[in-house]
Amino acid sequence: METNKFNGTNYNDWLRNLRIVLDFKNQGYVLDKPLPTALPEGSSPEERVTFDKWHEDNRKVPQYHTCFNDERDSEAV
Repeated sequence: METNKFNGTNYNDWLRNLRIVLDFKNQGYVLDKPLPTALPEGSSPEERVTFDKWHEDNRKVPQYHTCFNDERDSEAV
């Protein structure tokens, strides 16, 4: 991660490496799918688990994003 931090000029490499980590952790979907905002009334327990996992993973992804940013360039993202 240290050598692949975003520095303002390496966006494609940075994003590829971030996706590798997120996909390894089965969390890459949060970059591509819209955030579910509400669980429909009468949802099944499985739907509730999926909804909760999505929100949990969505809270984790910014932490990986931060790990892959050079502090000097974090505001450029």
